[in-house]
Amino acid sequence: NWLVLSDIHFPFHDKLPLELAIDRAKRDGIVGIVLNGDIIDCLGLSSKFHKRPDEHMFEKELEYWEAFAQWLRWHFPKVPVLFKRGNHEERFETYLAKFPEFFGIKHVQFQNVMEFAKYNVQDVKDGRTIMLGKLPVLHGHEFQSGISQPVNPARGAFMRLFHNVLVGHSHRSSEHPEKNMFDKVIVCVSTGCNCTLKPRYAMYNKWKIGRASCR
Repeated sequence: NWLVLSDIHFPFHDKLPLELAIDRAKRDGIVGIVLNGDIIDCLGLSSKFHKRPDEHMFEKELEYWEAFAQWLRWHFPKVPVLFKRGNHEERFETYLAKFPEFFGIKHVQFQNVMEFAKYNVQDVKDGRTIMLGKLPVLHGHEFQSGISQPVNPARGAFMRLFHNVLVGHSHRSSEHPEKNMFDKVIVCVSTGCNCTLKPRYAMYNKWKIGRASCR
């Protein structure tokens, strides 16, 4: 039984859903945790959005991440924790690439800045798939975004992959089951997010709070 959380977007997180998810995970007796991308926002490293000077807050995001990692390890000191990089974490290396003289220095590599070794967190990068038994887990940005929006994100994932899959990224919870010619049921699921539902850049949206428990 694995807990899957995605799209926390520190420091724009919603504390209550995270607390409820951890309480439920303790009751369920989970064997592992997947942090399925966009755990930190990397707003100050983004070139996409206009930012005020006081919004360059990457150091603050790291402080929230460290507090969260300590909290996870206090509740679950021994279970494996997998951190799958999403499109927001990929902003880090995109930003760093502007300064190639720093790119290969170990102290400024993402996994070291995040202190994954300190908290015994496994880094999953380069769009790699996490397999929970036979279930693939992707963040959701790995396949082209345009196809992920027909009807709902789960159906979009089905149309792209034609395989059971669990994805985040869209901030929307949805499910799409479909049978093939051999009556085998394929189910694609998208989880909701764990961040504020009313950011100023998208005040009107279809976002939902959500998590997944995978057995």
